[in-house]
Amino acid sequence: MAVYFYKLFDKITELNITQKELMQQIGASSSTLAKMRNNQTVALDVIVRICDELKCDIGDIVTCVPKKTDVQGINNNTDRLNSIARAVLNEYMSKNNLSLGDVAKITSLSLNTVKSFVNGNNISAASHAKLLRLGEEYNQSLGNAFGDLMPAKTKKTIYCYSCGKRGNGCWAAQSLWNTERKEFEHYCAFGFEQSFDENQKLFAVQECPHPTTGKEFAKAREQYEFSLKGDYEYIPAKGEMV
Repeated sequence: MAVYFYKLFDKITELNITQKELMQQIGASSSTLAKMRNNQTVALDVIVRICDELKCDIGDIVTCVPKKTDVQGINNNTDRLNSIARAVLNEYMSKNNLSLGDVAKITSLSLNTVKSFVNGNNISAASHAKLLRLGEEYNQSLGNAFGDLMPAKTKKTIYCYSCGKRGNGCWAAQSLWNTERKEFEHYCAFGFEQSFDENQKLFAVQECPHPTTGKEFAKAREQYEFSLKGDYEYIPAKGEMV
């Protein structure tokens, strides 16, 4: 499924709450906010905390559609896909007695953009994403119309301790010794969820950038919050004054 959080950002705008304020109120990190901005999946617990804070239902802040309707990949076969989406939109407008102005108001698209699209011109992937605001009926019709034109790509699993770059491990993959269990607890310092495959190899459930060099790590820290767990004692070098 493809996940979109435009409902959430629309809702907090209506409530005059900033994105940073919301994350602080629910105790979430900036990396979680970055994932939602990029329409990436986040832990269900985060969604529940947001719903509790805003006193709403999950459907009020999240939209899930079949992967084949993920318009971010619409750059391929642009004309054909735009033609299909146009036909779906026209049918949806006719069925629900909506005008071009109604569509523009619901989706936050300009009236000229809606008119241009209906009249046969292509629109951007961002504009298609806004059309998803028309609701589940439109989204489902779009998915049925696309059929197998946009199959989901199978992504290669990248393991946290062996990222395929000269055998290097991800710098964000950290371990903390649990004195009670007498074993290491693994976690991602960027906040990405982790899991083990059937061979007990650790991988990030979501798309961690997996930095393996200083340059890659510096770039990743510009986008994600890096947070180490546990207490660390500074050990001075030989001869160093403390």
